[in-house]
Amino acid sequence: MPMDLLTNHPELAPSILKLLSESLTASQTTTKELESKIAEQQAAAEVHAREIAELVEDNERLDTALLAATRVKREPDGLALIIGQHNHEMTILRAEKNALIAEMSRAKEDLTVLQADYTRQSELEMCQNDARDLEDRMSRERSSAEELRVMHSDSMKQNAAAMQAMTDIHKESMEENAAAMDAISEKLRIADADNARAQFARRQVDALRQEELEQHRGDMQTLGRKYQAEQKKNVHEAKASEAQLNLANDQLKKKMSQMTTERAKLQRTLEDRARELNEMRDKYEMHMAWSAKLQAEFSRRTLEYEANIQGHTEMAKKSVALVQEYEEKIANSAVESESLLKLTEEHNQAIEKDRINYEGKLKEYSDKNLQLQRDLDSLRKGRVLAQIQEATVEPKPVKKETPNLSPAPPQSEGAKYCTFMSTFPNPPYRPSLGKFDAICQAGSPLNYFEHKIPTTRRSAHFPLRQVWAGPDFVHALVFAPTEEHRGATKKRGVPLCIASVCGTVCDLFVTGSGRYIYYAGIYFVHSLRNVHPAGSATPPDVAPDAIQRAIADHAGPTAAPAPIPNNELKTECFGLQCIGFDMQLYQVLHQEFKALTNKRKASEEAGDRLQAKSQKT
Repeated sequence: MPMDLLTNHPELAPSILKLLSESLTASQTTTKELESKIAEQQAAAEVHAREIAELVEDNERLDTALLAATRVKREPDGLALIIGQHNHEMTILRAEKNALIAEMSRAKEDLTVLQADYTRQSELEMCQNDARDLEDRMSRERSSAEELRVMHSDSMKQNAAAMQAMTDIHKESMEENAAAMDAISEKLRIADADNARAQFARRQVDALRQEELEQHRGDMQTLGRKYQAEQKKNVHEAKASEAQLNLANDQLKKKMSQMTTERAKLQRTLEDRARELNEMRDKYEMHMAWSAKLQAEFSRRTLEYEANIQGHTEMAKKSVALVQEYEEKIANSAVESESLLKLTEEHNQAIEKDRINYEGKLKEYSDKNLQLQRDLDSLRKGRVLAQIQEATVEPKPVKKETPNLSPAPPQSEGAKYCTFMSTFPNPPYRPSLGKFDAICQAGSPLNYFEHKIPTTRRSAHFPLRQVWAGPDFVHALVFAPTEEHRGATKKRGVPLCIASVCGTVCDLFVTGSGRYIYYAGIYFVHSLRNVHPAGSATPPDVAPDAIQRAIADHAGPTAAPAPIPNNELKTECFGLQCIGFDMQLYQVLHQEFKALTNKRKASEEAGDRLQAKSQKT
């Protein structure tokens, strides 16, 4: 009847499915607890097996001692004492065997209880199979619920298989324990038989001794001394046997005390297991009560569903009215959304206009700032020129101590250049050159990195023609030839490389120690004709070959410039003012140079390996 009701009315299935899922979770928890109990019983069975093995070893040692004692034929009293001790020990062993058999019976009872719990678990699995049948009927409408039920079904099957495997393992361990107990019983039976044979041998020895006493009573005086010597020897052997038996008895007592302690521990473990089994029974009873409650809840909900069927028509009418009202609300919300969208677009347009205005203002401020910077530079130049003119008019100028500007030229012309460049402030965020690594080798073409430079500024590099304007290595001077030679003709004018960057901002690269090129920073190129006119001789700190090389570079690859005597070379000085440092540009160039260096090293190593391989072959 409930299954037919669920088939006809599937809307009650979610609640029932939830209850069945909770039941499945509880059953899985119970299964895990049963598995843990079975594992503990297996461990206890292994402990019993070890104890039984130790008892067998003790029994074998007692058999050995008994065999040694039976060799003493001349001392019936010592033999009787040994046999009595052996009988006492055999009685203790039988009592321990009975105790172990009782413990095994209790373990079998526990296994029976566990099997009963497993039977109840099988009944729960049958209920779960019914739940899976219900889930199969609802699979067409609730695909997600079907996946959940399949997962639960697989989990329960795995738990059932694991439970069956654990039960089989426990049964095998119980059978092994039973076999061990049978072996111990066989050992005890053999020991009883040996004891009976020893008693029979003692009676025979007594009879033979009695006959010998009757037959040799007359010869007792003659053989007295010999008998006394043999008696002393036998007494010595009996004492040695007694000492061995005492040692074995002490060891057996220690083992018995250990077994008593372990038996107490085992008793406590069994009591704990009994309590746990009682708790499991209580949980199972609670689970059964919960199942009954679930059945009652299912019946109640079935009655409620039957009562609600009568008002289904009225609820359908109300649902139609609610749907119409909901459609009207949707239409109203669509109109409101369109109005909000229009307001958002207008707001975005206003924001875009403000952004354009701000960009225009920012550009205007930038132009004004650049104009102010140029005005400041012109004012500084005028001040320096005024100082120079004032110094030339005075007949006795005041001698000013200048620092050792290495490697700036020591002539008066060089001093004027350095004085002019010292009027420019150092940028606060320009780090020292010694803190940075090279970006390429001096022999490599610098334009190799131009496509890697993430900036629109021009790049400038004046190898061996640049000197620093101060000891701080910030501002610099660069010397360029004043004319270019193309073939047999001479074309006077500023070289193209200087003309392209003069009056602009550029990225300066310098050649340092170790024939490496370094990034120096962002520089503004000044014309120094107001400080000193062009056409000066090559300063001592600039090699004439560098000026000759610059002329050759300007002439182009097709021209063959005629060499100029060094004393006829004329140069013009330009000022390089440091205005900042582009850290991003430095990092890009440094990483590129590092990658290129690693690639070159890998290529060289590969070539070395190939060469070594070819030499070996």
